[in-house]
Amino acid sequence: TQPIPADLFGYGRGESIATVSARNLLGDGGLTVARTSAQIATVFATQTPDWTKIDPLIATIQASGQHAMLQLHQSPTWLQPASGVCAGNIFAAPTDVNQWAQIAAAYVAHMDTAFPGVVTDYEIGNEPNATGMCSTLDHLTVYLKIYAAAAPAMKGQAAQDGATIRVGGPVISGYTPYWINALLTTSTTAPYVDFVSYHQ
Repeated sequence: TQPIPADLFGYGRGESIATVSARNLLGDGGLTVARTSAQIATVFATQTPDWTKIDPLIATIQASGQHAMLQLHQSPTWLQPASGVCAGNIFAAPTDVNQWAQIAAAYVAHMDTAFPGVVTDYEIGNEPNATGMCSTLDHLTVYLKIYAAAAPAMKGQAAQDGATIRVGGPVISGYTPYWINALLTTSTTAPYVDFVSYHQ
């Protein structure tokens, strides 16, 4: 009995859909948002980004008339710990959250220029309360520091570009209220949360 907005439904693992025709099949079914990994570890294999590692993928989303929710997770090799249990793990919490925030802002700048209006939503993290983030410290505290550094930088970049984006998280595994409450009540993160997300 209630109208359903056209962009209500989307699909995950957008990076696994390789062709426009495959995306069009999903679009025909009413799925218009592709939740897609930003593939940070590959794009930023060095401190100079190689956008050719993700642009062809975003181009298929654009060609199908869909939008992307870009999932910003992973740390490139040069932001992973040099030793310990998280060494060599692309899901390691970054050793420098401010440098990671610069990466996140670089994605916004690039997408606003190369694919205006296609990437409208950004998720920071992926299941940081589980195996989606490797850290020897308290995962919630680490995640809040990452979000607090990245989200304002991303919003600032979008404003500079004259674009509007939405940023959200914590993209947790399972519904865990204290994670969501922390994101929404911490003074350094709350002003920058446009949506909350979790995996059920």
